[in-house]
Parts: sequence; C-alpha cells; structure tokens
Amino acid sequence: MSTLKTNYLLMIGIGAFITSIACIIEMAITALEAEYGLCIVWSLAGIGFGTLTYIVGDYMEYRRTSEKTVSTYEKTIMLYQDEVSELRNE
Repeated sequence: MSTLKTNYLLMIGIGAFITSIACIIEMAITALEAEYGLCIVWSLAGIGFGTLTYIVGDYMEYRRTSEKTVSTYEKTIMLYQDEVSELRNE
C-alpha cells in the first residue's frame, strides 16, 4: 500500500514539476508579464495530469494482475477436470 501512495505522490510531483517548467517558460516568453493565476491553473493541470496518470497506470496493473489470476484459475480447473476424467476411466 505504501508503494501505491509513493507512486501516486511521485506522479503528482512529476506532473506539477512539468507544468511549473511550462509556467516558467511562459513567463520568460511574455517578458515576465504572465499572470500568477495562469501559473496556478498550470500547476493544477499538472496535479490533475499526475493523478490521471496514476489512475490509468493503476487500472492497467489491475487488469494485468486480474488476467494472470484468471489464467491461473483456468489452468487449475483444467488440471482438476483431467484428474476427474482419469478417475472416471479407472
């Protein structure tokens, strides 16, 4: 669980960092006349991007794990079916 929280905070941090750089570049382009409100919007967008990235990544990991679990269950069922058919043939 702590790993998931760490990944979540890391993604939010990366998103906020990328958008802060975008805000700094924007301020440089507009000769330091950028509005701070726009920088806040960029930062919130970065946090949203980080959150979205985390949610999508977590969902993909869940799907991968679920597919492995289903595959394991299917193999187990097939083994049991083989054992049952062998017992019936005896």
